[in-house]
Amino acid sequence: MLTIKPKFENDIQRNHSTSYPIAIIDNEYYISTIEEVILSNNEPLNFKDYSLKISNIKESINIETHSFQISNLTLTLNNYKQNGTRLSDILTDKINKPVSVYYKSQSCETLEDCLLVYTGLIKRNTHDDSIVKITLEDLTDIKLQKEVPVANLGFNRNVYNKDYINRP
Repeated sequence: MLTIKPKFENDIQRNHSTSYPIAIIDNEYYISTIEEVILSNNEPLNFKDYSLKISNIKESINIETHSFQISNLTLTLNNYKQNGTRLSDILTDKINKPVSVYYKSQSCETLEDCLLVYTGLIKRNTHDDSIVKITLEDLTDIKLQKEVPVANLGFNRNVYNKDYINRP
């Protein structure tokens, strides 16, 4: 469930609002659609303009089969040279590194004011001369993993049937 911060909520209640995605890759690379500085815990984070575009975020749960669809997200970025280096050169060793995706509105001054919409790990990246596509996989698979059986029914007389005594 999303926790909407007060500044973001006030912005989206207005008649005219502006919001755009920002991404943090491995707490080291800050990517946006606008070159800007955003504070986080009183430290400036320098976001670079790579024309960030994100795909739709979808999740689905099938109640009948007790299965869930892992949500993947694709970040599409420009791969132009900046200071003699392309973004694809920087991101070659970032597989399985964490990525956080936020939405920033016009009155958000700090990262804490922005809306966190996705947290995942980099699963693959592809690129050519002009575009880098980074595929993220969410953390649902890791967080919802549960060992079964979780308990033993024991020798209690409240067991449903005598066939179920001391069964997992």
